Amino acid sequence: MSTANITFGFSEEQKIMRASVLSLLARELPVERINELDKAGEFPLDAYAALADAGWMGLPFPEKYGGQEYGIFENALVVEAFCRQDSGIGIALSLADFASEIILRFGNGQQKERYLIPIARGEAISSGGFTEPDHGSDITLMN
Repeated sequence: MSTANITFGFSEEQKIMRASVLSLLARELPVERINELDKAGEFPLDAYAALADAGWMGLPFPEKYGGQEYGIFENALVVEAFCRQDSGIGIALSLADFASEIILRFGNGQQKERYLIPIARGEAISSGGFTEPDHGSDITLMN
C-alpha cells in the first residue's frame, strides 16, 4: 500500500481551531485564576460560558442543536486544549460529551432540543453519573 496520499498532522483548520481555543483560554483562565479557583474549590462558570459563546461546546452536535457538526478528532483536539490550560474545565467538557452523546444518539427530537441546545450554549453542563459500585460501575476500580 502506498502512503503517498496519507497526511499526518493537523489540517490548517484544526491548527486554527487549537490556537483559537488556547488563546481564549489564556485570556479567560490565566494560571493565577486557575490556582485561585482550585484553592476555593470553584468551577469557572464565566469561563465556561465564554467558551460556549465562542462555539466550543457541543462541537459534534448538528447545527440545529447548536453544534458545528465536527468529528471526534476535532472534539478531542478541543478537549486536549482545554485540559492543557485547566484539566477541570477539560474534564467538564469531556463529561458533557459523554452524557450528551447518549442523547444525541438515542434521544428523540424533543429531548435533543431540550438538552443539547442549552449544553451547546453553555447554559447547562451535562455529566454522567456512576452508581451501584457492587454491580459493575465502580469507577474507583478503573485503571
